[in-house]
Amino acid sequence: MKDFPRDEKSYFNSRLMSLCVFLLSFLNRVFTVLGLGLPQSGRNHGSASHGGGRLDGRENMGQAKKVLADLAIGKSRAIDPADEDLHSPNREDLNWAETSWWAFANADGDIGGWFYLLTRRNLGVASLGIYIWDGTSANPWDFPYSKHFQHIPLAADFSLLNGSFPEIGAALGVREPLRSYWLRYSDTPHLEFELDFEALVMPQPIGVGESTGHLDQLLWAKGELRFEGRQVRIDGPACRDRTWSTRPEANAGQYNSYAWGATRNGGFHAMMLETPEGQLLFSAGFIWRDGAVVPIEKVKRTVEARGPDGHAIRVRMEMTDREGRVVNLVGSSRSTAALEAFTGSLCWCSVMDWQAEDGPIYRGEDHEGWPHTLLRQARLTGKLPGLGEL
Repeated sequence: MKDFPRDEKSYFNSRLMSLCVFLLSFLNRVFTVLGLGLPQSGRNHGSASHGGGRLDGRENMGQAKKVLADLAIGKSRAIDPADEDLHSPNREDLNWAETSWWAFANADGDIGGWFYLLTRRNLGVASLGIYIWDGTSANPWDFPYSKHFQHIPLAADFSLLNGSFPEIGAALGVREPLRSYWLRYSDTPHLEFELDFEALVMPQPIGVGESTGHLDQLLWAKGELRFEGRQVRIDGPACRDRTWSTRPEANAGQYNSYAWGATRNGGFHAMMLETPEGQLLFSAGFIWRDGAVVPIEKVKRTVEARGPDGHAIRVRMEMTDREGRVVNLVGSSRSTAALEAFTGSLCWCSVMDWQAEDGPIYRGEDHEGWPHTLLRQARLTGKLPGLGEL
């Protein structure tokens, strides 16, 4: 059995307790900005008459505090093998969603790919985005392959452990919980692939509690893509995340960033949520070095250069973990995709080479999530407050 880097139980205990305290002080502002429609408690939530609608201010605040309380000591827990499969939601919560996102690239980094599944078990439907881009254009209509299936029937017994969508030729599964996975897709003659994933680190939890959960995991992907008469070998770093929570469709989110990178022997992950003025509201992630996975204590992301369309082409990351280890990186974009990961929100996703000051080059990605309203503001004014000029 492969030895994995040391997991820190305090990854979601001490760190997220402090984050909860910080977030609660900004709760009114954050949830107004985020536009979250949080679930009602009891039997009224998600009824046909309400359609899973929003709450009034006091109910919204109470539910928001409950969600944050799930992150506190005593409510958080480690990732369990059972978390690999779909959870059992409140059957009246029509906004309940679970995601399974996978990212991979070829050795040169000019070809990147996503497999992004979202299931709504209570509605009996799923959506799946499958994208392959090659650096010639960030526009999905110019990709070698781009399809977003929006209403796939979800069988009552569908399982992420060995699930398939025969209507579209897609399948995914788990060989060994928390460690080994596979994806398959066949849309002949446009795209076919068989990809296998092995864990580099154990899944890292963020806020796994009573009503919500999120994990991130660095992986190594192997397999082959076949499209446009090309056979593209995949043998390199990859990443996945999973979420389970209530997720209203009318949620464009907030400006955010997500970055990861890895080699066979080390890596990092960082996610950040900011206000339009650049005020940091939330951050999480980890540094994996010398056999230890340690949560980050501080993180700063600076976009040093952007392309003509606005996507980041050079990004500086400065991170310090809770043991005082410092990792400073400069990322250079190899290829970029403009994807709508959330309703009303654009995600600039770039395959990146992250050059560390002390030598290693980590292959990974950099994401910027832009609500369309903020992106339009940036285009009209030429800059976004707190984030610099475009």
